This record gives sequence, C-alpha cells and structure tokens, in this order.
Amino acid sequence: MDAKNGLEHSLYSFKAAVEDDKNKDKLTADEKSDALAKVADVETWLTTNSTAEKEEIDQKTSEFRESVAPFAQKLGLGGEAGAGAGATDKD
Repeated sequence: MDAKNGLEHSLYSFKAAVEDDKNKDKLTADEKSDALAKVADVETWLTTNSTAEKEEIDQKTSEFRESVAPFAQKLGLGGEAGAGAGATDKD
C-alpha cells in the first residue's frame, strides 16, 4: 500500500515540523492547533478507512496537502504543501 504509506509519511513529517522547537515562532498557537487538528482528522480517517482503495487515499492526500498549504508555507516546507512534509521538498 504505497499510497497509504505516502500519506502516513506526509502526516507524520508535517506533524513533526509543526511541533519542532525551531519552528515555534513561525505559527501562532491557533495555527499550530489548527494544523495539528488537520493531521488528527486524517489519522482518524486512515484508522476508520483501513481498507480504502488507492484512489480514495490519493484523494485524501491531495485534500490534506491543500488544507495544510498555508501552514507548510509558513514553516518553509517547500512548494507543494504537505509534500513539504515529505522527502522531496524539505530542504
């Protein structure tokens, strides 16, 4: 399940960036709370949709990346939001 692993990687990498002390001044407390809530929502979705098809997971990945784009930009995670939470744009 490469799609599921990719989404999980994006979630955990983005969450780590939000919680990283070096980024503590880049987001307000409300923004941090909102960003972590978006991660939690998708984690819950993954748990309740463990048999989701690749297309569904790809759709959820796109939705997640779009929803966290403003936070990813403030954190300096790169161009494609959420993918900045992935390996390619995190330089």
